[in-house]
Amino acid sequence: MSVEDCSIYRKSHDGGYEGYRNPGDPGLKYLRAIDIRTGETVWEIPQQGPQEANYSGVLTTAGGLVFYGETGGGFAAVEAKTGKTLWTFHGNQAWRGCPMTYMLNGKQFIVVPTGGADLPAELVALCLS
Repeated sequence: MSVEDCSIYRKSHDGGYEGYRNPGDPGLKYLRAIDIRTGETVWEIPQQGPQEANYSGVLTTAGGLVFYGETGGGFAAVEAKTGKTLWTFHGNQAWRGCPMTYMLNGKQFIVVPTGGADLPAELVALCLS
């Protein structure tokens, strides 16, 4: 997940510096795949909505899948090589942590925490079949 935005820093009256963001410039947020050998962007998926709304991490599996919480509220699976979206699941809370994976009885599960500072924490588990 990559965020591109600008802040202006000014010297504070109390010492140090204070950052100010231009409210008219919401910044840009992307899920990007970078080629580790060249540093080039292989693919990117622009994220809609405020960049502060998404605190989800990204999980890549050995099977070539990438899972992440979308800024707009969905939880998505994409192909690691192409960035093609395979599916999106819309929950009723913000995604607030890194997705995790585990195997149970031969089935793979993806688990991701939800909730926020004023909401109870929950875990959502999705079974891949």
